[in-house]
Amino acid sequence: MSIYLIVVTTMIIIMTIRSFLIVIGAYKDPLLATFESYGELRLAKPIVMFVLWIIMLIYIMLFWYMHSAFVFAVGLTLFIPVGAFYIPILRFINRYEETFTQYPHWYHELVEIADREERRRIAYMWLRLPPATRMIYNVNQTSFRHWVEQVLLTVAQ
Repeated sequence: MSIYLIVVTTMIIIMTIRSFLIVIGAYKDPLLATFESYGELRLAKPIVMFVLWIIMLIYIMLFWYMHSAFVFAVGLTLFIPVGAFYIPILRFINRYEETFTQYPHWYHELVEIADREERRRIAYMWLRLPPATRMIYNVNQTSFRHWVEQVLLTVAQ
């Protein structure tokens, strides 16, 4: 086994866990960061990213159990058609956007109670919190909701 395979496997496992935490609502940073930008509203698709990381994890796990030349050939055989149908796949995802843009419950609550400018301010305040405080708010939804209400009261005009 090469050190390269160990490093890549570790990184993919970490990113898969991160994506899973985003999907279940236990890691808020990436979704709150989407509120930060000015201009056109950027929608994150956490389910799509989670599925992509799972596929990459399965693929890299094949390297652990099979000969690398065979796994590489399987990867080329499967991923070249996916690359060729990139545009139709994007159209399919955009057509069924409700399915692919499922968000955690806290995200829907935040969109309902705050307008775009308030969400931007919440995102800026969130990213300036100390990491330990963010970890507490990531885990405890009630505390996060109270913090959001406090931020909204603070920025109210």
